[in-house]
Formats: sequence, C-alpha cells, structure tokens
Amino acid sequence: MKKIAIFSFLITFLACNSQKNTIKSINDSILTATYESWVAGIKGGGSGINFNITLKNKLPENTQLLRVIFKGYEVKCTAISDLNYQASIRTEGNQKEFEPTTSSPKSNIKLADNEAVLIYLVDGKEVQNKINNVKRLETIHFPNVKPKN
Repeated sequence: MKKIAIFSFLITFLACNSQKNTIKSINDSILTATYESWVAGIKGGGSGINFNITLKNKLPENTQLLRVIFKGYEVKCTAISDLNYQASIRTEGNQKEFEPTTSSPKSNIKLADNEAVLIYLVDGKEVQNKINNVKRLETIHFPNVKPKN
C-alpha cells in the first residue's frame, strides 16, 4: 500500500511539473545573438543598430521578451517569428542638423561592446539576464540612390 501511495504521488508530481514549461535563464534558449550597424546613404538619413536574437526553441507561454540594453541604448524587442526577435536602435549619427534628435533612449547600465542585457517577463515578473559574446556582423551601408530597374 505504501508503494502505491508513493507511486501515485510521483506520477501526480511529474504530471503537474511537465505541464508548466519554464526556463531558468533565457540564455539557455538563445542560439545566436548578433548585431549589425547601418548608415543611410544620404546626408541626414540616420543610422542605427539592428540587434537580433535567434532562439533554439519557442519561448514558453509564461515568458515574454520585452527590451534589450545594448551599446548604451534600451529598446523594445519585436518578435519577427517564434524563434527570431529584433531590437531596432536608432543612433545619433547621420541625423539632420535642424531636427531634434530622434535617437533611441539611453540606459545607465555599463556593458562591454559585446554584451547585452535582455529584459523579459516570466509569470508576470520582470527578469534581466546578461548575454556575453554578442557577435558583430558587417555594417550595412545603404546606397544614396535608388537602383534602376
């Protein structure tokens, strides 16, 4: 009888545990974290950084990516697909002089050039995780004239 009670308890515990898909750290789910800088091809066209995250698996239902802090900026993460997220950072370079700056908001957190902080929700609680070794991709230089067809 005692063995049946223990067996029943274990089955119930494992069944309840397997229904809630959680992650201890979002870093466990990241396949790659990359960034690429870009510059518009016309004077005053702006510049920025595209920060990209590719995940190994879809995030659990109870987890939502919110923002990323990178290179001194804190911006919203946008889902491109279930496994790909992007944060678009608008930098101060190549802005029109006569317009007020439209760059992304700054953060006070100091990080190395290849580090970022992800801010996300797990069961409604905000969590921050540092990502090391963010890989730099080649800078995109947009042409200054539309290509002819």
